[in-house]
Amino acid sequence: MKYLYKLSSVLLLMSCLATPLISDADTIQKETELTDPVQTESSNELVVNGNFEESLSIGWQGLQSFSLSNDVAEDSKGTQSLKIETASQVNLIFTDNAAFFPLKVGEKYIMKVKIKAEKMDFNSLSFRLIPADAQWNDKEKLVVTSPKVKWGVPQVKIGEWITVEKEILIAEGFGKGNKNGDVVSSKIFIQGSKNSSKTVLLLDDISITPVNGIAATVTPKTKVAAGKELLINGNFEDGLSNGWYGLKDFEQSKDISSESNGARSLKIVTTEQIKIVATTKDAFFPLEVGKSYTFKGRVKGDKINFNALIIRLMPGNAQWHDKEKVTLTKPSINWGDTKIKEGEWVTFEKVLTIEEGFGKGNKNGDVVPAKVLMQTSPVQEKSVFYLDDISIIEVESTNK
Repeated sequence: MKYLYKLSSVLLLMSCLATPLISDADTIQKETELTDPVQTESSNELVVNGNFEESLSIGWQGLQSFSLSNDVAEDSKGTQSLKIETASQVNLIFTDNAAFFPLKVGEKYIMKVKIKAEKMDFNSLSFRLIPADAQWNDKEKLVVTSPKVKWGVPQVKIGEWITVEKEILIAEGFGKGNKNGDVVSSKIFIQGSKNSSKTVLLLDDISITPVNGIAATVTPKTKVAAGKELLINGNFEDGLSNGWYGLKDFEQSKDISSESNGARSLKIVTTEQIKIVATTKDAFFPLEVGKSYTFKGRVKGDKINFNALIIRLMPGNAQWHDKEKVTLTKPSINWGDTKIKEGEWVTFEKVLTIEEGFGKGNKNGDVVPAKVLMQTSPVQEKSVFYLDDISIIEVESTNK
């Protein structure tokens, strides 16, 4: 009888220990299925860093030779603009791969640009919308011209900010074979005509919004080159609102690893379960089903009073997915991928393969707009920890 009593006590103890692990997962999943604020943001702005308030490498390619300026229009959305100063043709300025945006064929969009010229030797500057696969397109565009030419409206004014706005219809043929209703992963291509002397231009508040107020979210068809960083502001150098949702109650910190890629980290102090910290809609990134990605970052604990921090890769459409993830646990937990150490930075790294079923009905070769979702299990009391250098990079294939 004593043995039976002891056995039942052991089984009861094991049950109690196991229960929080199950309820943690259930709670996290149910909370996400019921509420995903990332999908209900009011902003339908499609351009990442179009007001150049962040680093020029955020959202753009081809700006490495230019600089930020404090010269802005009175009605500017920020305090900085892009200054282009060059004796060469303005060319090959593109939306960055990680900031491609979806355009729906048959829908109309408003493109806006603020521009000021100090010196403009060339005839025109074009802002084209083109498919992200680099297929040429010259229909959907906004063009501004130099004061010296007699064609084109509007014309740039020397020494004065002007706002240019145009309603653009995405016509059939935007992207090979695309028809009305198809959604095409897209980018902006900025290009000037040839010039013969020095040019000085200022650009600001580049914006694209759908006329109907609803941004398309259907799967884009674009692949990203292996080795390219997909996550915007994963090192938290550019504030906590750029690329992320759910960090408004937290702060940047100068506590970083000796191997950090920057000078700041994310500091989280909380007495409650973290239910949703996620990539913002304008920073979704493409993942190809069947491909593998290296998911890595750094974590440090000061007080860890929860069992696990789970960082998932999720389809951007909020469909629940629990396979591609990294699980960070407190030291006393004997499951998960990496243990969080108190007072010490730890690097976590895991190769994740995007399986079929990542996003409804997607199969190998399909490209899915995706996001990062961070959640903790229930928090027993005050917890303090740091995150930094979160990164997602496609693993290069050895089959070439």
